[in-house]
Amino acid sequence: MRFTARAGFDTNIMMVDLRSMQPMTADAEYPSPKVRSNLKLTKQALDPDDPQGNLLRATRSSLLNAGPESWLEWTQYSRNDRVHRASRLRTSIMTRDRKVARPMPRQPDHAETLGFRMANDVRKVHLTEDAVTTLEGVLGSINAAVVGVMVACTSLWIRRRSQPDLIAQPERQWTSAKPPRVTTFPGYSPDTISMQKDSALAVSPSTVRLFQAAKVMDGDHPATT
Repeated sequence: MRFTARAGFDTNIMMVDLRSMQPMTADAEYPSPKVRSNLKLTKQALDPDDPQGNLLRATRSSLLNAGPESWLEWTQYSRNDRVHRASRLRTSIMTRDRKVARPMPRQPDHAETLGFRMANDVRKVHLTEDAVTTLEGVLGSINAAVVGVMVACTSLWIRRRSQPDLIAQPERQWTSAKPPRVTTFPGYSPDTISMQKDSALAVSPSTVRLFQAAKVMDGDHPATT
């Protein structure tokens, strides 16, 4: 959300995710027509001096270069596999130095049975490293990617503050076709906790600034305007 807000993309800020930037190819013609369509950009985004295009290219580079080839794709597929599929077999392999390794799937976008059917070599079914090594690497890649993206976002934000007319902030970012859904779920034992009469909300100064910018305390939710 902050990425979209700082870039001033003309799209609903509540609906944006990483898919809006995909496919993230290393081509010089990035953002591609599909990405430009997703983010309501013109071919001007291909201009080397275009601020929004530069942010997309910097973000693309940060993500692609934060780890080995296809690390991000593998991580996304692994997340989907864990959330949406049944648990996989727990594979343990005794290594040559008599240690036990528990590798992760090489092809997490394939169902486990499909992976075994397609492969005639265990190395085509599993990565040839222990899961701890893989997950430590993924965390390091995510950290490197986040740092790179935030540096690019901060650079653009500083430029926008010094040049307020550089990008017009679109009203559509906070518009919605219908009001946000309000839950009717009361809990299992409602009203069993109560706050003291003079309770206060303690937050960090940065959160205060965020709430002020979003008019959280004004009673006028931006998503409903």
